[in-house]
Amino acid sequence: MPSTGSRNGPRTLRPVSSWSASRAARINPSACSSSTANTPAGRRSRIRTRAKATDRSGREFDVTFQSSVFQHRVHFDLPGLRHEASDNFLELYPDEAKTARVSLARPLTPKALLARLQTGSLVDTYV
Repeated sequence: MPSTGSRNGPRTLRPVSSWSASRAARINPSACSSSTANTPAGRRSRIRTRAKATDRSGREFDVTFQSSVFQHRVHFDLPGLRHEASDNFLELYPDEAKTARVSLARPLTPKALLARLQTGSLVDTYV
């Protein structure tokens, strides 16, 4: 493996493919939805992203997302609610949960938060 020097001494560089290969091995083609591929809009079906909100303080929630298929660059919005999120672009692997912490400007119930929650993925940006 190549190494590079730094102020703290030499370090070994790992190939990027070692991480990606382990992720790719967990995704088989049958686990990918038809909308993860570049297909005509008329044949694309809407992917269902499951979300669960856990109340931490009335204004702070852990929002957990999950999908049965791979989804690239999942994003979410809460229209009409001022909020900050720890992460807003997620890679969802089949049946693997990802959680983002959401802080709101005013208190809300988990049910009301989920009612306003809108999600999409990169494939939704194609016309």
